[in-house]
Amino acid sequence: MVQTSENNPPPKPATPHQLRIKAKNDTWVRIVAIQDGKEVQLFEDTIDEDDVVPATDDPAWSGDAFIVTTREAADAEIIFNNSNFGPYEKPGPQTFRLPASR
Repeated sequence: MVQTSENNPPPKPATPHQLRIKAKNDTWVRIVAIQDGKEVQLFEDTIDEDDVVPATDDPAWSGDAFIVTTREAADAEIIFNNSNFGPYEKPGPQTFRLPASR
């Protein structure tokens, strides 16, 4: 059985997690935040090459956890809690859950 955020919410972090996305190439992404056990869509659109969303002058998205869906994972860098882990190596669409389940 797959557990969802609604029937098994992740523990609330002491401080909200932060997220930004940097596009290496034009790329489509969907960002969903989990807040108090509920999924809230924050963003779904194409990010232009070399853009960062939210912009570095703006506050990062915040949430208890995030679900990031990409059309081409190698084209997007996920910046989670100010750590950029670089692009995902496998080509194609990917879904990431942050923080990773333990």
